[in-house]
Amino acid sequence: MYNQFILEELKTLNDLLSTGAITQGEFDHLKQILIDGTKAGTQAPVDKTGTEHHTPEEAIKYYINEAKTLVLYRQYDKAYGFISKVLALRPDHREATRLKGEVRSRFRKDYFIGAMIGVLLACAFSYLITLRKDVSLLFLCILPVAAGLILPSLANGIFSGRVNRPALRYVTSGLMVVVLALTANVLLATGLVELERTITGTHPPVVRRSEPVPQNTVSGSGNSGRSQTSARGEDGTAGEPVADDKPAREPNRSNDHPVASTAQDEDRVDSDKEAAIRDILKQYYRDYNSEERRFDASKYFAQKVDRFINLKNTTPTEITDVIENEFYDEFQESVTSIDLETLVISKLPKGYYQADFEETMSCFRKSKEQHQFIRTKVKVIFDKELKIRYNHQETLLESRYGLKAAADMDGAMMYTNQ
Repeated sequence: MYNQFILEELKTLNDLLSTGAITQGEFDHLKQILIDGTKAGTQAPVDKTGTEHHTPEEAIKYYINEAKTLVLYRQYDKAYGFISKVLALRPDHREATRLKGEVRSRFRKDYFIGAMIGVLLACAFSYLITLRKDVSLLFLCILPVAAGLILPSLANGIFSGRVNRPALRYVTSGLMVVVLALTANVLLATGLVELERTITGTHPPVVRRSEPVPQNTVSGSGNSGRSQTSARGEDGTAGEPVADDKPAREPNRSNDHPVASTAQDEDRVDSDKEAAIRDILKQYYRDYNSEERRFDASKYFAQKVDRFINLKNTTPTEITDVIENEFYDEFQESVTSIDLETLVISKLPKGYYQADFEETMSCFRKSKEQHQFIRTKVKVIFDKELKIRYNHQETLLESRYGLKAAADMDGAMMYTNQ
């Protein structure tokens, strides 16, 4: 009898109430609707023609017809409710199973649209959060895209019939992608940097350094691009100086002079090249520290520069623009000194050379309105034409603000006179 069907409906409402899916008020309201409907229809659903359905078979037929009509008019959420009622009465009903698959397919499209929105948001947020780690945006999009392809089906399986509006399905799927992909990108940022270097082949070569030649410390005034980035990285206004490359082996400082082998001869830096590199570095800072505040990067940098501070795959024109329009304005009254006793020049493959040294800078920070002192370890790589291809700070050794920094600046020597 159809009375059994009504009892099952009441039991379903009671289960929803006990699980907290509906409130007591909603339960009473739905119960009253059910009772009123059964009174009006002799405990049976009534179709549009007024025909009463006294058996479960008649009720199933009515629900199936209603579901088909709702699907035709794309009212999938309402149709899913009727389909669920049919399957509750007869789980093996073929037509209801087919309609359920069609409705869930539509739900999956909604979750997919939400996931694509989530992919865009996850990529943007990941780039902003990992900006200091210099992770490429392309690699930051790998995990969000993968999540955007996988999660719609998962969300459809979990939330079908529970999320009753397309907009809510968009939000649900998008949030799943953003939370999971963003968390994974932040946790795996270092690994993504290594993956990028492995694929693009940008790992710096690890070589033996030549015997350093002690020199007197050369001091001077100016605001070199290296030191400026240290200051910017320290207070968070730009990229933080980090040792993101593998360090080369420490030079052999022994006083012994064994007979050089062929390999040692190949790694040894020619004295003329070493002197030329020293002269280039001195002239670089003289030009950089000129009173006119004009700098022509094309005199020192190659046409394609792998890295200058935090700029990657840049050009001399872009470097000149950054120095003249950003660094000179922010780091004022700067005095820079390079300790040539720390300068080590190494010979790299393909005729390249690497210069490592410590650098200090005292300046007045415009944005901080106070003096600052910075000491950093810098690495510069020259190509075979002795043009700079790579200029980056390895380590921030020291940074401080205040009167002591101002005293260091006042006591520094002028480099441009050397």
